[in-house]
Amino acid sequence: MKRLTSILLALLMLVGMALAEETPDAALGDWYALNTENEAICLTLREDGTFCYDSREGTWRKTTDGEYWLTYNSHDLLAVMERMVNSQAAEQDLTALLTETGFDVYYGSTAKGAVVHMVRDVTELQNARTPKTDTLLEDFAGTWTMESMTLGAMQLTYTPDMGERQVFCTIDGLTMFPGAGLESFPEGTNFPLTFEDGVLHTTIPMQMTEEETLDFDLTFFQTADGSLYATLRLSDVPDNPETMFLLVPMEKE
Repeated sequence: MKRLTSILLALLMLVGMALAEETPDAALGDWYALNTENEAICLTLREDGTFCYDSREGTWRKTTDGEYWLTYNSHDLLAVMERMVNSQAAEQDLTALLTETGFDVYYGSTAKGAVVHMVRDVTELQNARTPKTDTLLEDFAGTWTMESMTLGAMQLTYTPDMGERQVFCTIDGLTMFPGAGLESFPEGTNFPLTFEDGVLHTTIPMQMTEEETLDFDLTFFQTADGSLYATLRLSDVPDNPETMFLLVPMEKE
Protein backbone atom coordinates (compact mmCIF):
# COMPACT_ATOMS: atom_id res chain seq x y z
CA MET A 1 0.00 0.00 0.00
CA LYS A 2 2.82 2.38 0.89
CA ARG A 3 4.51 1.58 -2.42
CA LEU A 4 1.30 2.39 -4.33
CA THR A 5 0.93 5.66 -2.42
CA SER A 6 4.52 6.61 -3.21
CA ILE A 7 3.98 5.92 -6.90
CA LEU A 8 0.82 8.04 -6.94
CA LEU A 9 2.58 10.90 -5.17
CA ALA A 10 5.45 10.73 -7.66
CA LEU A 11 3.01 10.83 -10.58
CA LEU A 12 1.19 13.81 -9.07
CA MET A 13 4.50 15.63 -8.67
CA LEU A 14 5.40 14.98 -12.31
CA VAL A 15 2.01 16.24 -13.48
CA GLY A 16 2.39 19.34 -11.33
CA MET A 17 5.84 20.03 -12.72
CA ALA A 18 4.58 19.63 -16.28
CA LEU A 19 1.72 22.04 -15.66
CA ALA A 20 4.10 24.51 -14.07
CA GLU A 21 6.30 24.63 -17.16
CA GLU A 22 5.75 27.71 -19.27
CA THR A 23 3.95 27.27 -22.56
CA PRO A 24 6.34 28.09 -25.43
CA ASP A 25 5.68 31.51 -26.93
CA ALA A 26 3.54 31.18 -30.05
CA ALA A 27 5.86 33.54 -31.95
CA LEU A 28 8.91 31.31 -31.64
CA GLY A 29 10.33 29.81 -34.81
CA ASP A 30 10.56 30.86 -38.43
CA TRP A 31 8.41 33.51 -40.14
CA TYR A 32 8.51 34.45 -43.81
CA ALA A 33 7.65 37.42 -46.00
CA LEU A 34 8.12 38.15 -49.69
CA ASN A 35 9.71 41.18 -51.24
CA THR A 36 8.43 42.55 -54.53
CA GLU A 37 10.86 40.29 -56.40
CA ASN A 38 9.05 37.26 -54.88
CA GLU A 39 12.13 36.42 -52.81
CA ALA A 40 11.65 35.06 -49.29
CA ILE A 41 12.82 36.98 -46.21
CA CYS A 42 13.07 35.03 -42.96
CA LEU A 43 12.73 36.08 -39.32
CA THR A 44 13.64 33.51 -36.67
CA LEU A 45 12.73 34.07 -33.01
CA ARG A 46 14.73 31.79 -30.72
CA GLU A 47 13.78 30.60 -27.24
CA ASP A 48 16.98 32.06 -25.76
CA GLY A 49 15.80 35.61 -26.54
CA THR A 50 17.82 36.09 -29.73
CA PHE A 51 16.60 36.51 -33.29
CA CYS A 52 17.85 36.60 -36.86
CA TYR A 53 16.09 38.80 -39.41
CA ASP A 54 17.30 38.81 -42.99
CA SER A 55 20.80 37.74 -41.81
CA ARG A 56 21.00 40.37 -39.01
CA GLU A 57 21.25 39.14 -35.42
CA GLY A 58 19.74 40.68 -32.30
CA THR A 59 17.77 40.15 -29.11
CA TRP A 60 14.02 40.24 -28.47
CA ARG A 61 11.63 40.49 -25.56
CA LYS A 62 7.87 40.48 -25.13
CA THR A 63 6.27 43.42 -23.32
CA THR A 64 3.32 43.30 -20.94
CA ASP A 65 1.24 44.82 -23.76
CA GLY A 66 1.92 41.81 -25.96
CA GLU A 67 4.33 43.60 -28.29
CA TYR A 68 7.60 42.03 -29.37
CA TRP A 69 10.57 44.40 -29.23
CA LEU A 70 13.50 43.42 -31.43
CA THR A 71 16.88 45.14 -31.13
CA TYR A 72 19.83 44.53 -33.43
CA ASN A 73 23.22 43.70 -31.92
CA SER A 74 25.00 46.25 -34.09
CA HIS A 75 23.93 49.53 -35.70
CA ASP A 76 25.23 51.87 -38.33
CA LEU A 77 27.05 55.04 -37.30
CA LEU A 78 23.96 57.29 -37.51
CA ALA A 79 21.96 55.00 -35.21
CA VAL A 80 24.80 54.86 -32.69
CA MET A 81 25.12 58.67 -32.64
CA GLU A 82 21.36 59.06 -32.16
CA ARG A 83 21.45 56.80 -29.11
CA MET A 84 24.37 58.79 -27.69
CA VAL A 85 22.69 62.20 -27.96
CA ASN A 86 19.02 61.28 -27.58
CA SER A 87 18.04 59.83 -24.23
CA GLN A 88 14.51 59.32 -25.60
CA ALA A 89 15.69 57.07 -28.42
CA ALA A 90 13.63 53.89 -28.63
CA GLU A 91 15.02 50.73 -27.10
CA GLN A 92 13.96 48.60 -30.05
CA ASP A 93 14.66 48.74 -33.77
CA LEU A 94 11.58 46.69 -34.71
CA THR A 95 8.16 46.33 -33.11
CA ALA A 96 6.09 43.24 -33.88
CA LEU A 97 2.61 41.92 -33.13
CA LEU A 98 1.28 38.37 -33.26
CA THR A 99 -2.03 38.42 -35.17
CA GLU A 100 -4.64 35.88 -36.22
CA THR A 101 -3.10 35.76 -39.70
CA GLY A 102 0.61 35.88 -38.87
CA PHE A 103 3.35 38.09 -37.44
CA ASP A 104 3.41 41.81 -38.32
CA VAL A 105 6.79 43.54 -38.10
CA TYR A 106 7.07 47.35 -38.03
CA TYR A 107 10.27 49.36 -38.40
CA GLY A 108 10.64 51.63 -35.39
CA SER A 109 9.22 51.94 -31.90
CA THR A 110 5.49 51.79 -32.67
CA ALA A 111 3.21 49.28 -34.37
CA LYS A 112 2.08 51.83 -36.94
CA GLY A 113 2.80 52.71 -40.56
CA ALA A 114 4.59 50.47 -43.03
CA VAL A 115 4.56 46.81 -42.02
CA VAL A 116 6.04 43.48 -43.08
CA HIS A 117 3.33 40.81 -42.96
CA MET A 118 4.97 37.47 -42.13
CA VAL A 119 3.52 33.95 -42.19
CA ARG A 120 4.73 30.43 -41.48
CA ASP A 121 4.41 29.14 -45.06
CA VAL A 122 6.16 31.21 -47.72
CA THR A 123 4.71 29.04 -50.50
CA GLU A 124 1.27 30.34 -49.61
CA LEU A 125 2.42 33.90 -50.28
CA GLN A 126 4.15 33.00 -53.53
CA ASN A 127 1.03 31.27 -54.83
CA ALA A 128 -1.16 34.22 -53.84
CA ARG A 129 0.92 36.61 -55.97
CA THR A 130 1.07 34.46 -59.08
CA PRO A 131 -0.53 36.33 -62.03
CA LYS A 132 -3.47 34.64 -63.74
CA THR A 133 -2.91 34.00 -67.43
CA ASP A 134 -6.60 33.78 -68.37
CA THR A 135 -7.73 37.21 -67.13
CA LEU A 136 -9.95 38.93 -69.69
CA LEU A 137 -9.24 42.43 -70.94
CA GLU A 138 -12.60 43.68 -69.67
CA ASP A 139 -11.67 42.59 -66.13
CA PHE A 140 -9.22 45.51 -65.99
CA ALA A 141 -11.75 48.13 -67.05
CA GLY A 142 -12.58 50.89 -64.57
CA THR A 143 -11.10 53.57 -62.36
CA TRP A 144 -8.73 52.30 -59.69
CA THR A 145 -7.19 53.63 -56.48
CA MET A 146 -4.36 52.34 -54.30
CA GLU A 147 -5.26 50.15 -51.33
CA SER A 148 -1.66 49.35 -50.39
CA MET A 149 1.87 49.86 -51.67
CA THR A 150 4.76 47.43 -51.21
CA LEU A 151 8.43 48.26 -51.67
CA GLY A 152 10.87 45.51 -50.82
CA ALA A 153 8.96 43.64 -48.11
CA MET A 154 7.48 46.75 -46.45
CA GLN A 155 3.79 47.38 -47.06
CA LEU A 156 1.93 50.63 -46.47
CA THR A 157 -1.87 50.42 -46.43
CA TYR A 158 -4.19 53.35 -47.02
CA THR A 159 -5.95 54.78 -43.96
CA PRO A 160 -8.41 57.71 -43.85
CA ASP A 161 -5.93 59.90 -41.95
CA MET A 162 -3.81 59.97 -45.13
CA GLY A 163 -6.42 62.20 -46.74
CA GLU A 164 -8.77 61.62 -49.64
CA ARG A 165 -8.13 58.70 -51.93
CA GLN A 166 -6.59 59.61 -55.26
CA VAL A 167 -7.18 57.99 -58.61
CA PHE A 168 -4.28 55.71 -59.53
CA CYS A 169 -5.45 55.20 -63.10
CA THR A 170 -8.39 54.53 -65.38
CA ILE A 171 -8.24 51.63 -67.82
CA ASP A 172 -10.45 51.70 -70.90
CA GLY A 173 -9.73 48.87 -73.30
CA LEU A 174 -6.10 49.19 -74.37
CA THR A 175 -5.73 52.75 -73.07
CA MET A 176 -4.54 53.80 -69.62
CA PHE A 177 -5.25 57.27 -68.19
CA PRO A 178 -2.93 58.03 -65.23
CA GLY A 179 -4.36 59.64 -62.11
CA ALA A 180 -2.83 61.84 -59.43
CA GLY A 181 -2.02 58.76 -57.35
CA LEU A 182 0.43 57.62 -60.02
CA GLU A 183 2.06 60.83 -61.24
CA SER A 184 1.17 64.42 -62.07
CA PHE A 185 0.46 64.35 -65.81
CA PRO A 186 -1.33 66.99 -67.89
CA GLU A 187 -5.08 66.40 -68.08
CA GLY A 188 -6.00 64.07 -70.91
CA THR A 189 -2.65 62.26 -70.95
CA ASN A 190 -3.01 58.60 -71.86
CA PHE A 191 -0.79 55.66 -72.72
CA PRO A 192 -1.37 52.66 -75.01
CA LEU A 193 -1.43 49.22 -73.39
CA THR A 194 -0.39 45.82 -74.69
CA PHE A 195 -2.24 42.69 -73.57
CA GLU A 196 -0.65 39.25 -73.49
CA ASP A 197 -1.33 36.12 -71.39
CA GLY A 198 -3.77 37.97 -69.15
CA VAL A 199 -1.33 40.79 -68.33
CA LEU A 200 -1.46 44.48 -69.34
CA HIS A 201 1.71 46.49 -69.89
CA THR A 202 2.73 50.02 -70.78
CA THR A 203 5.76 52.30 -70.49
CA ILE A 204 5.34 55.74 -68.97
CA PRO A 205 7.79 58.67 -68.60
CA MET A 206 8.14 60.09 -65.09
CA GLN A 207 9.89 63.36 -64.37
CA MET A 208 12.52 62.85 -61.67
CA THR A 209 14.01 66.37 -61.79
CA GLU A 210 13.54 69.45 -63.95
CA GLU A 211 16.19 68.12 -66.32
CA GLU A 212 15.67 64.35 -66.09
CA THR A 213 12.78 62.15 -67.19
CA LEU A 214 12.99 58.36 -66.94
CA ASP A 215 10.88 55.60 -68.48
CA PHE A 216 9.12 53.16 -66.15
CA ASP A 217 7.48 49.83 -66.96
CA LEU A 218 3.95 49.59 -65.57
CA THR A 219 2.28 46.17 -65.49
CA PHE A 220 -1.22 45.14 -64.39
CA PHE A 221 -2.30 41.60 -63.46
CA GLN A 222 -4.94 39.74 -61.49
CA THR A 223 -4.39 36.90 -59.02
CA ALA A 224 -6.48 33.82 -58.30
CA ASP A 225 -8.54 35.60 -55.63
CA GLY A 226 -9.52 38.35 -58.09
CA SER A 227 -7.19 41.02 -56.68
CA LEU A 228 -5.72 43.54 -59.12
CA TYR A 229 -2.05 44.48 -58.79
CA ALA A 230 0.17 46.97 -60.58
CA THR A 231 3.96 46.83 -60.59
CA LEU A 232 6.22 49.76 -61.41
CA ARG A 233 9.93 49.55 -62.15
CA LEU A 234 12.59 51.49 -64.00
CA SER A 235 12.92 50.31 -67.60
CA ASP A 236 16.04 48.56 -68.87
CA VAL A 237 17.78 48.55 -65.48
CA PRO A 238 18.71 45.05 -64.21
CA ASP A 239 18.00 44.30 -60.54
CA ASN A 240 16.10 47.56 -60.13
CA PRO A 241 13.71 47.41 -57.14
CA GLU A 242 10.04 47.06 -58.00
CA THR A 243 7.10 48.80 -56.35
CA MET A 244 3.85 46.85 -56.14
CA PHE A 245 0.39 48.36 -55.71
CA LEU A 246 -2.80 46.60 -54.69
CA LEU A 247 -5.62 48.39 -56.49
CA VAL A 248 -9.32 48.58 -55.66
CA PRO A 249 -12.20 50.25 -57.55
CA MET A 250 -12.50 53.98 -56.93
CA GLU A 251 -15.89 54.58 -55.36
CA LYS A 252 -18.00 57.24 -57.04
CA GLU A 253 -19.05 60.05 -54.73
